[in-house]
Amino acid sequence: MNAIVHPKVARHFEKWVLKQEAPYVIKEVAILFENGGHNTCDFVITVTAPIETRIKRLLKRDTISKGKIEAIMKNQWTDEEKVKQSHFVIENIELENTKKQVVKIHKEILKKA
Repeated sequence: MNAIVHPKVARHFEKWVLKQEAPYVIKEVAILFENGGHNTCDFVITVTAPIETRIKRLLKRDTISKGKIEAIMKNQWTDEEKVKQSHFVIENIELENTKKQVVKIHKEILKKA
């Protein structure tokens, strides 16, 4: 399934990007590093939160078990691995602080765009 869906989504994204007039676009990908997608990005922003916080948020948002969440997380890179490969890191713990981090990164990217 991934071999069929992911290439089509990637082609659609590439076409969509060409139509944008913004100074930059953001591509949200849960497994950006795992599939090598970080190599096609000018900048990589990793959003982190403590694992227990992420699990609580997912349990609240989705109809999924804690065991399933943990199984998915085991197949993903650790935050430490992602941070090493990232240009920016957002710690998504408290909303107001997260917003401040986003604004700061936005300004940095605009300077470099």
